[in-house]
Amino acid sequence: MTRNLPHFLHIGAAKSGSSWIYEVLREHPGIFVPIAKDVSYFDHQYDLGLDWYARHFEAAGNRVRGEVAHDYFLDRAYAERIREALPDVKLTACLREPVARIVSRYNYALSTEIDPHTSLAEYLKSTTVERDSDYLRNLKPFYELFPRENIRVFLFEEVFADPEAFCRELYDFLGVDSSFVPQCLHQRVRPARRARVPGLARLAWRTAKALRQWGKPNWVGAVKRNRLFNRLMFQEHKTHAVVPEEEKAALRERFARDIPELERLLGRSVAKVWGY
Repeated sequence: MTRNLPHFLHIGAAKSGSSWIYEVLREHPGIFVPIAKDVSYFDHQYDLGLDWYARHFEAAGNRVRGEVAHDYFLDRAYAERIREALPDVKLTACLREPVARIVSRYNYALSTEIDPHTSLAEYLKSTTVERDSDYLRNLKPFYELFPRENIRVFLFEEVFADPEAFCRELYDFLGVDSSFVPQCLHQRVRPARRARVPGLARLAWRTAKALRQWGKPNWVGAVKRNRLFNRLMFQEHKTHAVVPEEEKAALRERFARDIPELERLLGRSVAKVWGY
């Protein structure tokens, strides 16, 4: 059964286009991804065993198999588990300017997870969101454990400046037809939104979290893709929480210290793209 394991993993980051990237992968006729965007085997479901994980890829046939799980790069232990099970796997990641990612995650939390009056400072104190934007810490284990040629890191800002070029490069890296153009190319997938009934949205979020813990990620994936559910639960929301500029500046200063080493790790410029 373990022959059905994935050929590639998209390992991060959250709030960096992963839902759109999932659709880009799902639409390609030569690629198979499970109905659950993130099966989360290597982080939250590891105790369920490799055969449980493999069952999510049984319908792949001869297609290239993969998973989008944006939390896999958050802990070295996950990287080591991946290396043990999938030593030849290809790895992709998409990194967003860290402060923009944090603010996006904060706005998402306000709509589904936390009291809408929670400040960014309070939110960061009670979560690992700031640490999760430490891309240098997150990616180092993968470069230590896997061949560099098996890792492809994209920058969110470049991806959405030229999505067609991104798709060609991604498909080529995964060994499938790079001339294919997905229908979602210029579409927004899961845009910023607000819960119609915040309390109900928080209940749905907790239920989804519990279902994942019980090993039912496909149930969550099916509901998240249901258009009626999304229309009833959420409405598009273009107004975001106002975060004081001094708070954002302090965060940028904190992340700027790691940029030179991150650039050396990736072998490419990052500061110019992110305006550091």
